[in-house]
Amino acid sequence: WLQLAHNANSAATALSQALVKAGAELTHPVDGNEVFAKLPPGAADRLSKAGATFYPWPDGSHRFVCSWATTPEEVADLAATVG
Repeated sequence: WLQLAHNANSAATALSQALVKAGAELTHPVDGNEVFAKLPPGAADRLSKAGATFYPWPDGSHRFVCSWATTPEEVADLAATVG
């Protein structure tokens, strides 16, 4: 379970870096497998149309959750859709 948790946390770190590079702003530190980010205009709609699962958060950001099975390709695809 430790390796699985490490995989999820590493995916979240990679996702946070990719989102920032694509123009998003992190609203909370990434301390586990969740990423909270304010997305650039239109990005949430593009992600929804592409089939991404994420959640609007009360502070205006969006919550992304990575699992043990999140792949680098999924992170790259999501980042490309944002930017």
